Amino acid sequence: MLPLMCQAERLAALSLCLVLACREAPTVAPARPAASISDASHSAGNPHFHFLPPLVPQPSFTGTFDGTFAPVVRICAWDGSRCVLPLVAEFTTAAGPGSETVRLDPLGELYVVNWKSGDFQLDPTQTYRISVLVGRTELGFADVDVVSSRRELRNVQAGEYVGLVDGLTLPIKFRIERRAMCGSDAACVEAAVGAAGGTVGTDRAGVAIPSGAVDHDIHLAVRRRDPQPCLPLTVLQAGGCYEVLTDQAAGFTLQVPATVGICADAAEPGAALQLGKVEPDDPAQEVVLLDVATADFLQCGAAPSAGGLTRSFSYVAPTMNGAWFAQSSTPRVRAVATALQGVQLHHLYLDDRDATAVLITGGFDALGNPSSSAELVSINSNVGPLVSIPVGDLITARWGHTAVRLAGGRVLVAGGLGPDPTCAMADAEIYDPTTRTFVPTGGMNVARTRHTATRLLDGRVLIAGGITGCAVSPPAIASAEIYDPATGQFTLTAPMLNLRERHTATLLPDGRVWVAGGDGGAVSGNPTAQPVALASTELFIPTTGGGYFTQATALRYPRYRHSATYLPISSGRAGSPAVLVAGGTTGTVVHNIGEVACMDGNISPVCTQVIPLAVGVEDHVARLSGGSNVLIVGGATDPAGTASRATQWVRDGYPLQTFAPPAMATARDGHTAMHIYGNRLLVVGGFSGSMIATTREVFSFQ
Repeated sequence: MLPLMCQAERLAALSLCLVLACREAPTVAPARPAASISDASHSAGNPHFHFLPPLVPQPSFTGTFDGTFAPVVRICAWDGSRCVLPLVAEFTTAAGPGSETVRLDPLGELYVVNWKSGDFQLDPTQTYRISVLVGRTELGFADVDVVSSRRELRNVQAGEYVGLVDGLTLPIKFRIERRAMCGSDAACVEAAVGAAGGTVGTDRAGVAIPSGAVDHDIHLAVRRRDPQPCLPLTVLQAGGCYEVLTDQAAGFTLQVPATVGICADAAEPGAALQLGKVEPDDPAQEVVLLDVATADFLQCGAAPSAGGLTRSFSYVAPTMNGAWFAQSSTPRVRAVATALQGVQLHHLYLDDRDATAVLITGGFDALGNPSSSAELVSINSNVGPLVSIPVGDLITARWGHTAVRLAGGRVLVAGGLGPDPTCAMADAEIYDPTTRTFVPTGGMNVARTRHTATRLLDGRVLIAGGITGCAVSPPAIASAEIYDPATGQFTLTAPMLNLRERHTATLLPDGRVWVAGGDGGAVSGNPTAQPVALASTELFIPTTGGGYFTQATALRYPRYRHSATYLPISSGRAGSPAVLVAGGTTGTVVHNIGEVACMDGNISPVCTQVIPLAVGVEDHVARLSGGSNVLIVGGATDPAGTASRATQWVRDGYPLQTFAPPAMATARDGHTAMHIYGNRLLVVGGFSGSMIATTREVFSFQ
């Protein structure tokens, strides 16, 4: 029979600014987004793209005109950050409103399309934008101020807006030069390829188009997308490390597959690399692994290389296929995995990585009895089975506890439920790696389980929240205390602002801890009382003697039994670190959404995103793996505790995207996991439906 609280857990889960109004009477003009013109002469825009009169004064240029492009002109309402759909108008070389099309003037060395503004019902309070694109590459844009009379043109802010009298026709003229798709990127390579085929790229990345792949000239550009090292990953980080661009419309494909090739900057010795790509027009943003091909046009030297066949172009990067491997293991639920030997607390990731040994402690067995069992899982190489090394038992059998690595490889084990499955414990003990035994240490001031334990930057450990006492449904608590390894003692510190249990506590780079969500706690002794899912968050500010909590911006969705994963600084988030909060439950609904709180210096969200998950889960594990991507493993898909085999990647970048890699062999929730040596993830124990998993699994990123 399972412990009572365990049973309760499983039952609970481009821009035109129009001014059409009469300006004879003094009025207060509506606020408008900041306006701009972007081309070679304005706003440090694309040096190979020029707007021409009458939009702007006659520019000077030295580049070579290219009349072989098929540009698109889009006009949209502009809200200051993006186009408001639907578009006002879109003109191509083949079609457009009123039979207007984008035309080539070879003698004038320009492209032109006439926009008859009187044919459109325009909102005088809106800002609008004209954008010129080739394929999905925006070459430039212009914000236009539409006025009611020629006299009012004098009020238009030249250099910011283009002036246009409402109802008149605006000739949109522009010049596209060679290397327009590359813009100011000197390392980018651009060329036109026709029916005879050809190769475009550098020695380290490129694409070979075979004869017969196209029946007309197309433009291709190959450029580095990510300034970070181009590393082989199971998931393309921020859209891959190279980008292959064309001037063709979305949906364009080659008639014969082309060969794409990339030299990787590094790889594990002997790793079999394969190219993956992300389709920019695919809403699912799933990674497609390309059929392996030899890229003879590359000159990688000693660097590893990857080649692949493709009929379309996108973000590409070398990848290493991932797979799950299972081993038999001691059946246990809610054990805790703690990284030991070889661990590095990376200054970017704030995460234990490259552990060569993992300590597994406690949990409960198939009969519901708390376990005193502990084992050391040794990882000696990138290949071969993991080795279990017996260690001394815990002094006190327990589950629902925390286990945090201290300096020197020691581990602090604190709290949980012991021999009495309804009573939280204050007991704590230390794992000594030199003797592989557990020794006593000072007990906590408050007995607790379902709490959090967070190692601070100075080596102390913050213990926060949880439930306490002896009852079928004890209340949540706000109590917090700090363990000092130097003295072996716990000291109470200022409590949290909210009662919380099954919340998360995430260490931030400046040493503060972000506490998010949780269950506010049921009425003591009432096992049928509904959980109180929290959206509130708070920050722990460490001080010399202890610390205190301050209120922070709330989550959009209340949740508990969720995960919170620190994401390192990303160029996609304008240099801001973030925390990914994923899944969880309200007690009646399991969330299939995640939210990303990007943090400024005050740790208040400044670029919050909401993202769909591939599968809604709670009581899962989320670990930062494969670069700065998050792997979410297993979890329950409903409040009744239906365990899932699902794994899902949340790929770093802006916006973040999710997709599903290979599923585990065994469905599980209530499991534990740790990132280990060789870019792998170890998963141990958990429920598998009504049973307990009898295997551990390793996801290998190679």
